[in-house]
Amino acid sequence: MMPLSFLTRMFWNLGSIHSYMNWLFTADMHQKYREYVDLLNVQQATDPTRRLVLKAPEHVDAIDALLDALPEAIVVQTYRDPVAQLASYLSLGETARSKSTEHPQRDADIATGVGLIETAIRRNAEARARYPGRVIDVRYNDLRRDPTGTVEEIYRRAGIEVSPALHGALAAHASANKHGKHGAHRYNLADYGLDAADIAQRFADPLA
Repeated sequence: MMPLSFLTRMFWNLGSIHSYMNWLFTADMHQKYREYVDLLNVQQATDPTRRLVLKAPEHVDAIDALLDALPEAIVVQTYRDPVAQLASYLSLGETARSKSTEHPQRDADIATGVGLIETAIRRNAEARARYPGRVIDVRYNDLRRDPTGTVEEIYRRAGIEVSPALHGALAAHASANKHGKHGAHRYNLADYGLDAADIAQRFADPLA
């Protein structure tokens, strides 16, 4: 649903369009999320009482716009070691863009990728200041270590009851979908000419 607004990371994931990203870093996201709510209403038209669970990494860029348009939303944000996260993101982007261009711009792509993360962190902090206490924070490693317990803690913090049937369904899903089920994604920050210690300092853990 994100690309329909023309305000999305999706285009960047598919092509080295740096001028577009420079514009997106400063774009107002409110109209995007008004349109997003319309699309969600379409999704729920046949079953309006059923709760939607949605995932889009770019929500991190505009939590304030999301909550302005959808104040009843429960926002859950996952935190991962910035060194591993950035290496993974750069690797995934490089792989995706290699399918759409014969002339990669690797150095520029790396710089834009780092800029995207920096912009997302800044915008996220500003959104949280506007909406204190509205984001449930989860550590990625906790989710991997204890997926059932971590999800149940999210429910508890959101004020949603976890029934025995839901507990069983969560445990069964976690058991059937172990990390690495579909293979390993291998990456190393050094492959992109970036220093792990520098990135760890620049993207300090906000939950520390």
